[in-house]
Amino acid sequence: MIKRTIIGLAVMVTMSGAMAQEITTNKGQWFIGAGTFNDYDKYSFGYKTAPMWKATNSNVDLNLEYELSQWKAGSRYNSSGFSDNIWQASVTPMLNWHLNEKFYLQGGIGLNYFSESNFADKEFGTRLNFGSHLGVGYNFTPNTSLTYRVSHYSNGGIEKPNPGINMQQVILSHRF
Repeated sequence: MIKRTIIGLAVMVTMSGAMAQEITTNKGQWFIGAGTFNDYDKYSFGYKTAPMWKATNSNVDLNLEYELSQWKAGSRYNSSGFSDNIWQASVTPMLNWHLNEKFYLQGGIGLNYFSESNFADKEFGTRLNFGSHLGVGYNFTPNTSLTYRVSHYSNGGIEKPNPGINMQQVILSHRF
């Protein structure tokens, strides 16, 4: 199991590394996040690249997010026979629309690898899933931001079962 998890992570990092070449001199941001939904908790750590693309005469840009997360299920799931503690590694292209200097909207769809194909009361069918995200954020300074994000994870019908799982999360980002 650990061997497959490491192989999955290595493949994701290798595939995304070729796409992560930044076209700007700006630095990226490190982030931490915490979220909850239906007695599931998620704790995250990750890195957002500097914008890889910017629309001409627009406030829209695109960056990549790399994330490592731990999911925990509440005590009511301990007898479900499924894992109540899993890990997730993801890479997601995020489109950001800067409404002004302070507020932004974002959305993205990315690849996610879970350490188990079941969690709490859900059986996903596969460990590789897609994550779709919508968020709204606020820039406290040019280096620090806070985002509220709603996400949905599922295997996109590649294999059954495919119940999907939702999560809401608050993410604090800072550029060092």
